Amino acid sequence: MLSLYFGGAEIPGHRTLLADQGVAEVALSFIGLLRRTKLTRPWLIADKFPAGQKVFLDSGAYTINTSPDKYSPADIEELAAKYRTFVEANLDAVELVSELDAVRMGSDWLADQRSDFYDGLGEKFLPIWHADTGLAELERLADRYGRVGVPQASAGGRDIAGILNRLARRGVRIHGVAMTKIGLMETIGFDSVASTSWLSPAQYGDSQIWTGHELKRYPKKYKQQGRKRHRTHLQGQGFDVEAFEADTGGEALRIAIWSWRQLIDDINRRNRRTVTMQPEPAPGENPEVTPAEVGTPSAEARNSSPTDRDGERQLLPGLSLTQVTRTELGEDGQQTSRTEHLMSVGAASSRQCDSCYVSSRCTAFRSGASCAYEIPIEVKTRDQLAAVQDAVTAMQAQRVMFMRMVEESEGGYADPNLSKEIDLLSKLIDKRVAQDTESVTITMNARGRAGAEAGVVARLFGREASEQARALEAPRPADDVMRDLGVVEAEIVEG
Repeated sequence: MLSLYFGGAEIPGHRTLLADQGVAEVALSFIGLLRRTKLTRPWLIADKFPAGQKVFLDSGAYTINTSPDKYSPADIEELAAKYRTFVEANLDAVELVSELDAVRMGSDWLADQRSDFYDGLGEKFLPIWHADTGLAELERLADRYGRVGVPQASAGGRDIAGILNRLARRGVRIHGVAMTKIGLMETIGFDSVASTSWLSPAQYGDSQIWTGHELKRYPKKYKQQGRKRHRTHLQGQGFDVEAFEADTGGEALRIAIWSWRQLIDDINRRNRRTVTMQPEPAPGENPEVTPAEVGTPSAEARNSSPTDRDGERQLLPGLSLTQVTRTELGEDGQQTSRTEHLMSVGAASSRQCDSCYVSSRCTAFRSGASCAYEIPIEVKTRDQLAAVQDAVTAMQAQRVMFMRMVEESEGGYADPNLSKEIDLLSKLIDKRVAQDTESVTITMNARGRAGAEAGVVARLFGREASEQARALEAPRPADDVMRDLGVVEAEIVEG
């Protein structure tokens, strides 16, 4: 089950609004809190949040990592000390605690912080993995702590969805740090995520609305269009649509909170319908991934130069070669044969279930197996090309019809996205029709004497065409013809 911690709870107004809306899980940023208070007096989470509300204490190191020039090593050391004191005072009142993962301090500093303090927090500690530390470090943290935080930049910057899903099926709890991309939440088996995206209406003036089947975001310049479009739907949910459209009373944030909760519920429903994250048995001992700290291999263990794979090379998966022999004239004018290799794409996929992007929702998923689907498409003839074009046009038509149904179900307000898809469908149809109506022009030249030329025309196109070919464009006076032939007119003189 995916849980969403609503960020921004360090601000009193947000904290009150979240509590009033019955939000059960919130996130508190320590560095965000320091912007508002110097913590000269004890700041106890138990006194600020209602009983029963789960609080994720986020160090706020994302701010340090995105603005490294603003924090010197001495500043970070001071922040780390204050954070440790704050955690110790509030440990009993929090559900989860992330480390202060200041990347610029280096891996040794982070390792010391974990061993000196964070490891003592037990199940509440959340280590953070960054992509530049490598996949071996991700595996090590997962094996060591059973839970690991993955920032959105690390999850989205490279295709590691399959690896994270494999860890989740093994029972590792993956937490999405500073998560805003819905696509990642839907495709990766997160145990929990923390996000401040629900605050976007207050920060940027946009609108976030759950339509019944998806969360739509309307930028500020389109927000009135979106709000009017979903007016009836939101009224049915009990919201004050007049206040929403007038941007008063904080109704935009209340709708955003409700919309994000609906999204999380929908993701959990879909995950239950498709694939259940069953923990995999613990893997056998791996000499490269151990609970202990990763050592540096000796210089003798490294390959100083590439090793030649004699006899081991093979064609890339998914490709095939066909051998064709052609006959042509050589430089000496004699016929010679030449062999060519033509490449084609195979129908079978080389994707593996454990690393597939949609493994968390695929009904044919099976751990350790290759993809169960193939796409046997071949485009070598005009008929095959036309079939592909027809299939693409049909798929686009299906998309248009589905979007039309969605438009109708949401009150019939014109959707500009649907208009774009209709335009694309029209272009595909026009292109297909133009190809079917193309004409063919044949040009033929025949040379010969006048009689012979007419005979060729008669044999090809008939006697009438031959007579037309022999006829002049217009009658010519005999004098003109004589003159063109060089006949000189003279009188006969009798002697």
